[in-house]
Amino acid sequence: EVLHLWTGLGYYARARNLHKAAQQVATLHGGEFPRTFDEVAALPGVGRSTAGAILSLSLGQHYPILDGNVKRVLARCYAVSGWPGKKEVEKRLWDISEEVTPA
Repeated sequence: EVLHLWTGLGYYARARNLHKAAQQVATLHGGEFPRTFDEVAALPGVGRSTAGAILSLSLGQHYPILDGNVKRVLARCYAVSGWPGKKEVEKRLWDISEEVTPA
């Protein structure tokens, strides 16, 4: 039903990954959402930034995130030039994000 409602929006992979992640939480974690970075990041469709955001917002753990808005702010505040999709630029932005995230 969700896939039908999302037709044309490009969200099919997200919906499938969300379903797979829910199945893994149910089967591999006994229905309890994982509480460690590695376990959350291992869920389908969850990368480094999403895992950090989930743990930071839901459990108050301190992990850096790097979404489009954060990239823009860090690039402007720290004078990082270049396209954020380039590996060296993204690495620099991750380094800054880690530096400014409280421990």
